[in-house]
Amino acid sequence: MVVITLSEEERLAAMAGSTSGNSSTSNANNTGNTSQLSVNTNTSTTGNTSTNLPSPPPPSLTPYGKKIDLTTEAGRKYYIDATKELSVKFDGSKQKYHSFLLSLKDAANERGWDKICELTFKGAKFNLLMEPGRIQLPDLKLYSTSVWTGKDYQVQQLHNIMGVCLLKSVEDRVRNRLDLDKSTWFFTVRGGSDGLLILKLLINYCMQSTRYGIQTTKNTLHTLKISSYENNVTTMLLARRNLIDELAAHGETFAEDLFWLYKSLETCDNKSFLRWLEGEKSIWEQGKSSSLCSEELQEEADTRYRNLVDSNKWDDDSQANKKLVAMHAVVSELVKTLALQATASNTNKVKSDKDVERYKEKNAWKQVEPKEGEAKTKTVGDKTYYWCTGHDGTAHRKMWSMHAPNECSIEKSKEKKPTGASKAASAKEGTTKKNPTLQPNSSLQHALAALIKMFPGGNSDSSTTEADAYGLDF
Repeated sequence: MVVITLSEEERLAAMAGSTSGNSSTSNANNTGNTSQLSVNTNTSTTGNTSTNLPSPPPPSLTPYGKKIDLTTEAGRKYYIDATKELSVKFDGSKQKYHSFLLSLKDAANERGWDKICELTFKGAKFNLLMEPGRIQLPDLKLYSTSVWTGKDYQVQQLHNIMGVCLLKSVEDRVRNRLDLDKSTWFFTVRGGSDGLLILKLLINYCMQSTRYGIQTTKNTLHTLKISSYENNVTTMLLARRNLIDELAAHGETFAEDLFWLYKSLETCDNKSFLRWLEGEKSIWEQGKSSSLCSEELQEEADTRYRNLVDSNKWDDDSQANKKLVAMHAVVSELVKTLALQATASNTNKVKSDKDVERYKEKNAWKQVEPKEGEAKTKTVGDKTYYWCTGHDGTAHRKMWSMHAPNECSIEKSKEKKPTGASKAASAKEGTTKKNPTLQPNSSLQHALAALIKMFPGGNSDSSTTEADAYGLDF
């Protein structure tokens, strides 16, 4: 048996939507006696309690879930706490937009602004924090004007508290720009700053884009690759969220979001990660209810990636792939270098052969023996030549020479240095002959350096350098 006073009974009746005539309560008599209400409470064997009274509303999880009365000390303290600046100051850039929006969403949930961000426009309900592009600034201005010209003081206060918080949470440059548009968000009727309009202006400032820019953002989402983010799944997913937020700020949606998310994640090299991803994709393709949605897939992919990194298993496959790429680059550049040097060598050989032919043509007369009765001495230019048999070819072959036959000696011929093609070699006499080495170009050197990094373990004290090991001369 529970005894409840009349005032308590009236409170409960109001919560139940009942009238005072429907209650089973006796009114107080003229003598001031207070009647009482008896409520039977039955407890089941399971311990649950049933009652004919409605359950009271759950208590607020934050100190902001209450009415605001700024005439009281508690109300003023509430206002100061609720208008504190966010943890992230917004600089008006696209790069800071995502982190700023996350911080704003947290504050909205904590400080009770989430309810004023839930709007209905053209018969559709949406949350301005989640889909800021669903409504344009002029339409939002009309809505906020209706709020400020109305009589719901509590809603007006929430609009103002959110606005004051946003004004404190932007950098000076952005605040100066907001002041230029003050007529849009400030309502003189109560001296309030409308948080919804300020938020919309901030989004418009940083997300100004053409239709071409929006399409470029979508194209970027279609071609996202993990390798573009140093094989870091977390970084790639964060960049992806930023791009989708950018589309949402313009009222755009990314069609086939889940399909393209799978495509992006499939660009990784880790076999363990790909096996898990293939399993999830198979469930999704079969249309099973247990398949992951886009947000769930991103969270699970991020968790899988972090686990593989922590267990030192993420880079195994990607490093092997990098080594193959480096080896391919080295081999490709090596082939190019060899081909160029072979072409250069052939060119030099052709030039040398041509020189020999010209020499032979120029000196062909020296091999022509004079006929019987002809003079065996002749002058060519300013030089005198003698026909010499070279002791019948023992000293040298028969030819017109600059020494007389009686001066020809077998011993002197042996001591004489070779002529013609041997002159170049004789000029280098006394020098050490070097083995031909490959002279790599800069591309090959860079590719080789990358390959050496992929295969560490060389001994710096060894007499053979990495370049020597590959037969290269730097």
